[in-house]
Amino acid sequence: MLDMREVMTITDYFVICHGRSRVHCSAMAEFIEQEMSEKGVYIKHHEGLKEGIWIILDYLDVVVHIFEEEARNYYDLRRLWVDAVEVEIPGLPEPE
Repeated sequence: MLDMREVMTITDYFVICHGRSRVHCSAMAEFIEQEMSEKGVYIKHHEGLKEGIWIILDYLDVVVHIFEEEARNYYDLRRLWVDAVEVEIPGLPEPE
């Protein structure tokens, strides 16, 4: 997760993750949407659900990027937003 508050004004955080396949990425997006809506947080916009290569779930303050692994390596958002502070999410394994 990247803290974007000091580098852009349109969102506070990016959550960046990847799946093993397009189907896996789509399933992850559906799970996130379901869990968030159960907590009363509703998505404002989404992109890429059909393709499953790069899915964006926009919750305004938080934007979730779900990539197929090859696409994550290609677009390398961490490199593009090098000035953003990386935030550890408790309970998750360390990034590879």
